Amino acid sequence: AEGGTHEAGFRNVLTRGLRAYADLIGNKRASVITSEDVMISAAGMLSVFIREPEFVGQTKDRLATIEAMRIVE
Repeated sequence: AEGGTHEAGFRNVLTRGLRAYADLIGNKRASVITSEDVMISAAGMLSVFIREPEFVGQTKDRLATIEAMRIVE
């Protein structure tokens, strides 16, 4: 699925992790990092089984299951 809750969860956790690391090493400029900054050149692969997936629209091109976001985060 293109986009959706699983992608939002990945963006959130990656951005939070980078901000936390920057804080740990004392990089104050990193507090303004956005998920767009991170995802411009990021790629990831994750396999998660969801029992009853919910999709947006008839074409099912976006995952809408909230559980997917929680699992990824």
